[in-house]
Amino acid sequence: MDTRRWRSKIVVRVIEKALIKKGMTMSDTNNLIRINATVEITIKSLQTIVENAKKKVGKDNRGIYRVDTADKVSEMISKFLQENDFETYVMDLNHYD
Repeated sequence: MDTRRWRSKIVVRVIEKALIKKGMTMSDTNNLIRINATVEITIKSLQTIVENAKKKVGKDNRGIYRVDTADKVSEMISKFLQENDFETYVMDLNHYD
């Protein structure tokens, strides 16, 4: 068996088990699931997210910014994917080159 197919089946099973623990199934297509993925973004994008996150929360009384910039990056990418119809994008086989 092709190792990619074998790995894909394992990933699907892991996802199914995680969904079951949350009381969901693979057919719950409107629900969101958090995954960890490695993505490439420009340095400028990362700098902008960090700068804007700091501006948004401001400094506390000790002059420290209390914001998790890694969570903010995740939030911004997730929001972008949802607003720009990622589901339709992944349905197009031409994007799998």
